[in-house]
Amino acid sequence: MMPARGKFASVKHCRHRATGVEYAAKMMRKRRRAADVRHEIVHEIHVLEMSLHHPNIVQLSEVYESPSEIYLVLELMIDDIGKALHILLKLWTPGHSYGTTKSQLMEI
Repeated sequence: MMPARGKFASVKHCRHRATGVEYAAKMMRKRRRAADVRHEIVHEIHVLEMSLHHPNIVQLSEVYESPSEIYLVLELMIDDIGKALHILLKLWTPGHSYGTTKSQLMEI
């Protein structure tokens, strides 16, 4: 899977070394244009945590933090990835943080 880059984050394919399980790692900078945006990232994390085990929401596995970035380790969705990216781009609103449902990703 090719890495994906958006305006505020990039997503890369990753694999757990011990288990071999594949994930998507979403990397988001804590600062944008000299503004602290951690509160937006924390909001996204809370939405994903509230949606744990929901069959139509991408699952959050782990959260890591470096001095400049926050990393979300998410369930990897590889079925019809081109369609999924197309839907995400249609649904995405700058500055808005929300969970993405699997049914929305697989809609088209």
